[in-house]
Amino acid sequence: METTSRLTRQTSNSAIPPLQEEIVDAAIFCEVCNRQFANLNQKKQHIRRKACRGNLNLLINPCDICGREFSTYTGLRLHQTRAHVEENNIRKMQEAVNASTRQNWTADEEYALALLEVNMGPSTTTEIINHLTANSKRSRDAIKKRRQTAGYKAVIESLLLAGTQ
Repeated sequence: METTSRLTRQTSNSAIPPLQEEIVDAAIFCEVCNRQFANLNQKKQHIRRKACRGNLNLLINPCDICGREFSTYTGLRLHQTRAHVEENNIRKMQEAVNASTRQNWTADEEYALALLEVNMGPSTTTEIINHLTANSKRSRDAIKKRRQTAGYKAVIESLLLAGTQ
């Protein structure tokens, strides 16, 4: 290993600290492409960014349409937007649909749920939620949250008042 010396200042109480000679590595090389770096951080960044041509096979990102392989995910996405325009647009639309799986409650759905709950009569909260979950397309958590809203409670009150008259 080749070394060199450099002059550095060490902190001290005097106004101008004395210069000291420090021995450091003269060169740090990439083992794959033999590129030289001034410090270890630059070498790590070189490897992390896949700037080294020898690192192309470290992580393969294949295109699911044509099979072409890319060293980075960004390169794959760029290829798909340019080479497979229609397929890429369809994929984006499917991702948007999948992301918007949360459905809003309709007034009819809320009323039907409240009617089921009122028709059950006096029951425990667990029994009510289990019954509503079995008779609805909504999840257990969605039903629990809906039952906590003021609008749902108002529908329950109106149904109970209508049932007692």
